Amino acid sequence: MKRNNAKKGFTLIELIIVIAILGILAAVAIPRFSGYQESAKVSADKATAKTMANTAAILYANNNAVFTIPTTGTTDITTLVTAELNSTPEVQAYTGYTFLVEIDASKNITVSAKGTSTYKIYPTGDTTSLYK
Repeated sequence: MKRNNAKKGFTLIELIIVIAILGILAAVAIPRFSGYQESAKVSADKATAKTMANTAAILYANNNAVFTIPTTGTTDITTLVTAELNSTPEVQAYTGYTFLVEIDASKNITVSAKGTSTYKIYPTGDTTSLYK
C-alpha cells in the first residue's frame, strides 16, 4: 500500500503575499474612510443648523414677542431655539463646539459653531472652516 505524503495547505510565502496585499488595501481604504466620516459630520452639522434656523424663523413668525430684535448687532437666541426643539444638538465636526443661533436687526438668522473660534454654518458657511 502506498502512502500519500503530500501535505495540504499554504506555504509561508503565499501567506506573506496575502498579508502584504491586505496591508496595501488597508493603507488605501482607511484614509478614504476617514474622509467620508468628516464629510458626514459636516453634512450633519449643516442639516442641524438649517433645522435650528427654521425653528427660529417659526418662533419669530408665530410670536415675535418671544425674543427682541436688536437695533444693531445680533441677539443670541440659542436657548429659545433649543427649548423649542426640546434638545441641545451637538456640533459633530469640531470637538468642544456648540451651536450658536443669532438674529440681527434685519431679521436675518444665522447659525454658527462656537468654540475657540466661531464658524458660520448657515445660511452659508465660512470659507475658513470645514463648512465651506
